[in-house]
Amino acid sequence: MNRLPVVCTEACNAANSAAKKNLIKIVHPFHPASGRSGNYAGERVNKYGTKILLEIDSRLWSVPREWTDLISPDPVEIIGEGQAVFSFDDLLELQKLVDHLIRKNTLK
Repeated sequence: MNRLPVVCTEACNAANSAAKKNLIKIVHPFHPASGRSGNYAGERVNKYGTKILLEIDSRLWSVPREWTDLISPDPVEIIGEGQAVFSFDDLLELQKLVDHLIRKNTLK
């Protein structure tokens, strides 16, 4: 197996703050590498958005920035000290779903 470069050497990544950080942790609870940290190896942009490339144990992982510790934590989680089951955005989506189901049920 070919060893992947530890750090991306492309000039386009030189000013990226993520390139300056040694290790990036995957924090998404359902990702197979959740809780593990890897070396920043670059970024990939496609129609689904920007993905961070991380090297963990000689394997390259492509993950959304939102699934890493590069993002700020949700203010609801900070204020609720981890006790909040739903974020504000989750509750808004739930309200839309309930409203839709009520409208659908009343049209019958």
